[in-house]
Amino acid sequence: MNVIRLITLLIVVFFSQIISAEGWDDYKNNTISKMLQNHENANEGLDYLFMPGLPFKTKVRYLASTRNISDERIDFISKWVKTHGLSQKLLKSYSKEILFEENNVKIWLPIQDVLIPYLRREVPVEEEVVLFVVLAGAKKNDWVFLINEFNTI
Repeated sequence: MNVIRLITLLIVVFFSQIISAEGWDDYKNNTISKMLQNHENANEGLDYLFMPGLPFKTKVRYLASTRNISDERIDFISKWVKTHGLSQKLLKSYSKEILFEENNVKIWLPIQDVLIPYLRREVPVEEEVVLFVVLAGAKKNDWVFLINEFNTI
């Protein structure tokens, strides 16, 4: 792996804010697919890439399927929390993922457990919803986006 690239990446992560959003206004419109395009080679050759929690909001279609977060993603989130010195309470607030669709691509996104009943109650299945998301990083080629809030449309 290119040592200069690794050092540059570590400096960027170190000097970035851990979760750069201080309020909901810091979440700018974007899409998951654009975020992936912007970072497509960032994790090349790395087992883990921890981002500083890049905030954005995106419009997706709610498909309502729910599953437990995989052990691999739990492992990633745990290491992400530890790397950034965040409270373990944050890790414990994510145990489920919900299926969404953006631009005809289905994606499972970890969501704070406390939001799930509100999402189910407020957003009809197959309807669009605005998600407030942070890009946490990737484990190999599995990019992890964490849902922090949502708005109905």
